[in-house]
Amino acid sequence: FLPPAIYNRMVAAFISMFENSSPLSTQLFNDCAIFELSRSRWTMLCKEGHEILVFTYISDRRGKAADLKAFRGVYSITLDCLRDLLKIYSAFQNPALRQNDLPFEIHCQGCRSPLCYISKEVFHGLSRYQCPHHGDYLCSVEVLEEIFGIREIEADRDPVISTENHSSDEIPAIKENKECFLDYIASRFPGTDCVFLAAALGFGLHLVEKQRHEFASQHELVFNILYNWEKSHPFPHSKNLLLQALENTEHREMVEEMKTFSFKKYWDSASLLDISGPEEQTSDKDLVIVSKNVKHFKRLLRFLKVPQEDIDDCERELKGEAADYISLISLSRWKSLNSNATRLNLCAALLYMELRDLVDRLVTQWKV
Repeated sequence: FLPPAIYNRMVAAFISMFENSSPLSTQLFNDCAIFELSRSRWTMLCKEGHEILVFTYISDRRGKAADLKAFRGVYSITLDCLRDLLKIYSAFQNPALRQNDLPFEIHCQGCRSPLCYISKEVFHGLSRYQCPHHGDYLCSVEVLEEIFGIREIEADRDPVISTENHSSDEIPAIKENKECFLDYIASRFPGTDCVFLAAALGFGLHLVEKQRHEFASQHELVFNILYNWEKSHPFPHSKNLLLQALENTEHREMVEEMKTFSFKKYWDSASLLDISGPEEQTSDKDLVIVSKNVKHFKRLLRFLKVPQEDIDDCERELKGEAADYISLISLSRWKSLNSNATRLNLCAALLYMELRDLVDRLVTQWKV
């Protein structure tokens, strides 16, 4: 219960925040006040009986509602103002009241359906990253977790898979080479399937559509989605969430495959080849041939355990250069920094990329 006086104090506080802005930035009505915090960002106060509803809204340049991630700034400003006001009011009314016991509840946008809002209790009670009202994927799980807090038992979100006590050992590839594991998954998502995967992982669809024009290939787009997701949901604790996303995007066959997937099979296949001096270091000539014939060289580097950060640094450093040149420099750095830059490992990486013809060419050359 909030008496009418607190609404007037809240309106006055918001007006004082924008006393130097133009009159058009504030619109006052009998039971409603609209404040433009900045261009295309608004906070609206509405009085309904003994309740005060506070809405935040942000639009993009086209006038459409932006992704929930864009609400961070306007949400923080609004919440800080409310907390300061209500702490003063609560302390005045009841000195014994704790600061955290404030008389308001936060609801955040659930999915993109109109007027769809969920509370902290509802969010923490979800078994999947899907709207409890409409079944759609949540707009932005990361921001909801930032506002509501992350559940203590992350695995409880996935009742289908997490009811079994899976350990990270059941996906050997995660321990062997985490980034290449994500790379392999990315290779299995052709065309627009990446949009469904991104939504299943909690990313806004407009973000994916925007990024589709920022990457040279479909594969790198999907890998970037998985790579950024894993940074905020580290393995092995998020393994079940990824498996559930694969299941939700109708890739059930991958769920079973991933549980036992290992990169060891590529080394086993390479060891069966008639490689002359398999443990010998690769030569600069080998790297020239590879860089000229491997289009998606980043996949090769990930299999060779070159950290993604190093790959990105090299690409930024050589921005504007031809892809085969960037590939050659990256492979040369891999060779100079690793004593295991052997013929065998290079062949295993090429087999991973299904480039058997190139492997045969190198094997033939080494016999000369």
